[in-house]
Parts: sequence; C-alpha cells; structure tokens
Amino acid sequence: MAMSSGQVQLDRLTEPQLLARCIWGEARGEPIQGKLAVAHVVLNRVKAQSYYGKTIRDVILKPWQFSCFNENDPNLLAPVRKGAKMAGYKRGHVGRWA
Repeated sequence: MAMSSGQVQLDRLTEPQLLARCIWGEARGEPIQGKLAVAHVVLNRVKAQSYYGKTIRDVILKPWQFSCFNENDPNLLAPVRKGAKMAGYKRGHVGRWA
C-alpha cells in the first residue's frame, strides 16, 4: 500500500498492517518482549471473542483500548491522526466511526 505525505487511512489498512501500527504505537521504545506483549494482548482479545471484539481490527480500534489511537493522547501518531480525519473518524477516538 503506497502512502503519500505520511497519510494513513485506517479503514484501508489490512489487519496485519493495523496490528503493526498498534505494536509500534504502544511499544516503540520497548525491547522485543514489550512489542510481543502488545501483540499477545490483541490476539488474546480476538481469541476471547468478547467485549473487545471478534477481529484484530475490532479489538485495536475499540475506543479507549490502545492509547496510540486516542485523539487526545500525546502518543497519537501524526500519520494516524491525519489519516483518521481524512477517513471521517470522530474527534475523541480515531477508532470510532463517524
């Protein structure tokens, strides 16, 4: 997927691409164990098929679950914020549909 000007549209990302962004956004300064822990949290939530969602996309974009996707969080990635606004996500949480 080619991206221009650092713009990312979350709804066009594949689940592996979205998972990679979640891992990077949540654990970019951590050793590999921290990155693996984020991946395990997501996959365990998918496996549970519960409140958190039934797919990787549902789990990652569930409001207020991963700070790198919260609009008001200082860890929000600029490309994610810009792409989310372009895709029409509500202000407050970029994973929530408008």
